[in-house]
Amino acid sequence: MITEAFRAAAQVRARALGLAEHPVVVIAHPLATRNQGQVRELVRNSLQEVVHGLLSGGPNPSVSLRNEEGPARVPESKKASRVQVQGSVSDINNHFHERGWTDGLPVIPPSEDLVLKMLEASPRSSEQSLGKMPPLNGTATVEKVAVNAVMAGCRPDYFPVVLAAVKAVLQPQFNVGSITTTTGGAAPVVVVSGPVARKLGIQSGTAVFGSGHRANATIGRALRLTMRNLGGATADTMEKSTHGWPGKYTMCFAENDERNPWEPLRVEMGFPPEASIVVVSAARGLHTLMEGTQGTGVAALQTLIEAMTAGGISGYLQERASAFGQAKRPGPLGRPLLAEGVRGSE
Repeated sequence: MITEAFRAAAQVRARALGLAEHPVVVIAHPLATRNQGQVRELVRNSLQEVVHGLLSGGPNPSVSLRNEEGPARVPESKKASRVQVQGSVSDINNHFHERGWTDGLPVIPPSEDLVLKMLEASPRSSEQSLGKMPPLNGTATVEKVAVNAVMAGCRPDYFPVVLAAVKAVLQPQFNVGSITTTTGGAAPVVVVSGPVARKLGIQSGTAVFGSGHRANATIGRALRLTMRNLGGATADTMEKSTHGWPGKYTMCFAENDERNPWEPLRVEMGFPPEASIVVVSAARGLHTLMEGTQGTGVAALQTLIEAMTAGGISGYLQERASAFGQAKRPGPLGRPLLAEGVRGSE
């Protein structure tokens, strides 16, 4: 059962799964603005179609998910296809954008030599599959991820972090298919904890969510382009965010070890201090909180609680790495809390 606004997305998803003849009932959109009586009327009008679908097992003659003109199934081959485009960098970008391969920003043309340099930064085979990328289940091979990393502007030494982020979102518990298609507008937030963050220059301090940090910008973008190009969640079909947010382009930062009074995130998650890990969370956006008036850390927490529970604040958080964890960046609030005996896990 879908509303009219999701018909196109359902057609694309059904085609990818080979379920174009699956029983379906389409109801009016939206539901949220209708009163109880109107909803009951919709239910009564749809009930016969629901019963037909359940009992017959076939499609409603008047409604079909078949869409022969819709986007084709995402390629499943392990080898990235080769595309020859003649012209300037601007011409190549225009071609890529017309094909739906960009996020709207210019990309670095992924020539074979640049992709090979990216692949040299990882010991993995270029054809090794990391898994299927929902919602359209394209095969995420190391080579295909490398192509998207080049397009995003990554340096080759960023590539192992990009691969770790892709591997994290492909874990079933992360539910990346729902995250990329939800109306809530969730986007992946990449948190890097460990020595590799400093080595690569991944920002964790002042203006961490601002511009000018190449590693932050391109690592997060490479993940998003991979999700877009291999998973097929684009704004004209599967992407159904009500508004979305800038994190749909990129969101990556490092844990601030120097100012964290608690044990590092990687240690909290069971890894040794010298290890480097990547944690990916799904979030709906940023909410700036200013606090400088409370006299104790616990009192400052009350301000945080009140902000988190305010009307309209979206409470959406999914995380996946090798285990669940809580990314934290306490700043000046952390030390008063530590002095008052509040543990990081609290």
